[in-house]
Amino acid sequence: MNSAISEYLKEHSLPKDAKIFVILGHYDDLRLDLLARGEGWVEHEFSSNKHEKGGDKQAKFKSNAFHLLYSTKGKDCFRIPNLSLSQHLNHFEGTKGLTTKVGLTHNMKNLVWKHSLDIDQFFPQSYDLSDIKGDEMKDFMEEFRYCQTIAFLKTAVELTKKQIGQVLDKVMIALSICERRISLNTPEIFTNSWL
Repeated sequence: MNSAISEYLKEHSLPKDAKIFVILGHYDDLRLDLLARGEGWVEHEFSSNKHEKGGDKQAKFKSNAFHLLYSTKGKDCFRIPNLSLSQHLNHFEGTKGLTTKVGLTHNMKNLVWKHSLDIDQFFPQSYDLSDIKGDEMKDFMEEFRYCQTIAFLKTAVELTKKQIGQVLDKVMIALSICERRISLNTPEIFTNSWL
């Protein structure tokens, strides 16, 4: 046990075998579960809920007196120096490329440069929308419009002849958009090899 934990337990008159947890963020279910377990878990006085009620929302947790630190943001975990083996965190430095949606999306899209993989076969369509003028935003907008075109055609199928006559020009435009999109794709996309 590190000295910060020992000092905290002594200062707060807690049993030596108590386990201290800190939750930074609104994980009330986790908080309630740890307290209800009856395994000696006690909440550090710097709990985010208690601290925010005190009015200082900008204060940063810097203590080393905990067994478990659970945080919404990884940077809250990375500022804690000299962790011991008995201390546990829910974030690991240097893993954003796998543990964030945008990091994973970029890594998956970069696979094509190192391996001949078509990520569309196993990874859901994803876009990084942080750059509003970037290619990813343009790709997203194009895909969104195409999906809207498909949705329109699906509703048009249910229309009566009279209703179709009223929107025939839109149906024809939607069909031409779909035909153009299909012609741009490779023929393999329409085989049953993926089944």
